[in-house]
Amino acid sequence: MEKIELLAPCGDLEMLKTAVNSGADAVYLGLNAFNARMKATNFTYEDLKSAINFAHLFNVKVYITVNTIINENEIESFLSKIKEAIELRVDAFIVQDLGVAYLLKNHFENIVLHASTQMGVHNLEGAKILEKIGFKRVILARETTLEDIKLIKQNTNLEIECFIHGALCVAFSGNCYLSSIIKNKSGNRGECLQLCRLFYTALENQKIINEGYLLSTRDLCYATKIKELIDAGVTSFKIEGRLKRQSYVAQVISVYKKLLNEKQFTQEDEDNLLRSFSRGDFNKGKYLDNENDNIINQDIQNHLGKKIGVVTKVEKFKNLNKIFLKLNHKLSSGDGLKFVSKEGFVHSLGVGNIEFKNNEYIIYSKTFPNVLDDVYLTVDSEKEKRLLEIRRKLQINAKFTAKINQKPSLKLNIDDITIIIYGNNNCEKAKSRAITKENILKSLQKINDTNFDYENIEIILDNDLFIPLVDINEMRRQAISKLEEKIIKHNSPQKIIYHDANKPKLEILENDKEFIYVENEEQLDKINLDNKNVIFSPETYSKTVVNNFIDKVFKINKKVETYLDLPIISNYQDVKVIKEILDEIKINIVVNNIGQLNFIDERKYIIGYGMNIANSYSIRMLNELGAKQYFCLSKESFANEFDIRLIKNDIPFPLMTFKHCNSITVYYKTNCKKCSYNKNLIYQSQAGNKFIIKRKKIINCYFGLYLLN
Repeated sequence: MEKIELLAPCGDLEMLKTAVNSGADAVYLGLNAFNARMKATNFTYEDLKSAINFAHLFNVKVYITVNTIINENEIESFLSKIKEAIELRVDAFIVQDLGVAYLLKNHFENIVLHASTQMGVHNLEGAKILEKIGFKRVILARETTLEDIKLIKQNTNLEIECFIHGALCVAFSGNCYLSSIIKNKSGNRGECLQLCRLFYTALENQKIINEGYLLSTRDLCYATKIKELIDAGVTSFKIEGRLKRQSYVAQVISVYKKLLNEKQFTQEDEDNLLRSFSRGDFNKGKYLDNENDNIINQDIQNHLGKKIGVVTKVEKFKNLNKIFLKLNHKLSSGDGLKFVSKEGFVHSLGVGNIEFKNNEYIIYSKTFPNVLDDVYLTVDSEKEKRLLEIRRKLQINAKFTAKINQKPSLKLNIDDITIIIYGNNNCEKAKSRAITKENILKSLQKINDTNFDYENIEIILDNDLFIPLVDINEMRRQAISKLEEKIIKHNSPQKIIYHDANKPKLEILENDKEFIYVENEEQLDKINLDNKNVIFSPETYSKTVVNNFIDKVFKINKKVETYLDLPIISNYQDVKVIKEILDEIKINIVVNNIGQLNFIDERKYIIGYGMNIANSYSIRMLNELGAKQYFCLSKESFANEFDIRLIKNDIPFPLMTFKHCNSITVYYKTNCKKCSYNKNLIYQSQAGNKFIIKRKKIINCYFGLYLLN
């Protein structure tokens, strides 16, 4: 059986130490540039050096996230950052941009690449392309089904990494442009403003149908899916949370470490996870099971915690409120609470002085909750303190030998790693008071401030010897230092070698026709197709729909070429339908996901916006994969230093693509048996921006959020 890895997030050096001490098998972290969490503290060169040494001491792997798209004018700076990280023996790099993959693959020998979830790989077709490029691991999109995971495992040699806990983006990773277009802060550049977590109003014919946090998802918790995921082939279980607190990392690692060993998820485990961070109830596997209900929690968009009781009474006390609480949890000073009213109003406070009378807690605050408000625990201060006090120690064996007229020696070993340190001088007969085993033992045991503890200490000592204690102390310090160095070196990956690489010429097919974007046959009647080509983006993908459309185009103008706009998301069921369409119908395609490169064959194609091309090296990688036709630059490419926007008419693109059905959220439907999809439904933000949601249906439904002008 393959080794199972628990992978923890690290936003800074202290969080990394917490992750390692809590039992993580690997950590992922970002440099202070080119990573998708630029709001985190992240790591300078010196921080990274300390982090890697500390992690490798405990045989914990370190993965660097360079999971953003990179512009042409940033390449030199990017390579410089990578060289620094490589010098420190990073274990792998997590990559989104195909251009970044091209640069790393061609410049660095022995480099290990992991495909970021931002690449949006969620089916076998995408995984096969990654394997062809030379990736070792795929970090699957959160929307990936269990059946797709099985297919990837059975048909590739890729390692499979899967998010099992933490925040869930409402949009398909790598294809969210909401923050970028609305606020000029790119999610694909690590600057996401999380506009999806804001308040929205749902309108139908200008009438308010619903309102709340309509795009705010519940957090993931795949604790009950661990065995199924392992059986499907997942070997790395990833926790989200580089922007969260150290105590969150400690608690979540603690729970999942236990689960990976015991496979039993208890109510106490769930309570601990809820308290560490949760937006209400968890999403416990809807996407894995190919379901799309219960994804959104429209009532709250931030940490709610665990419900522990109710407010029973509120009285005025001087300039404060005296709040009486009936709780099923012991309250401590330093805890965090939230009061949630029946109407959804939320008040937060930190607990100070506490009284306990008549089985009720009494606290004082300027916050004024209502009687019968629910009380949620958001910070359990005592539990957090215990978790953060955990220290991981390496168990070593020691052998101290001292014989007359020989230099004393100290041998330390752990597993198959051994070091021996000798004293500077030969041992002499004692002239007065001889050294004892107790003296030596006491000196050797002074390692509490190190990362080691003794499993066994053996002392071999001739009688009546004198050794200065200062010499023994120095031998101990040197031995610990040398052992640490040797362990770190042993646990570090092989050296990566940098070499200059050729810069092959870009291969791009030019086109001088305008492309017209069409969603249905009726729109063709209103368009002049002379000297134009058509991009067809149907609501429903089927052989009948596509055939009928092509026939109508042909009747209008035989010279027009038709391109089928392929959906960004498609699971194994949908891929089968798409393959059947392309096998039987002669039609060109717009490629919006890396797996669709498998479909280009001899047909014409456009590399669409969904591929996030931001630099010329992305094109070179696509050239290597056989793609040499029409390209669209990413909407987030801010340094257009090479002209490849050869599509003369912009292809409309969604600011978000998502798998859940917004109509289920708005109309409180629980399933799809009676479809409630409404083409006229509009989401409006508090800033006044209006969005329409369009459905794409294959076997499954997918949705795109478009900005209304």
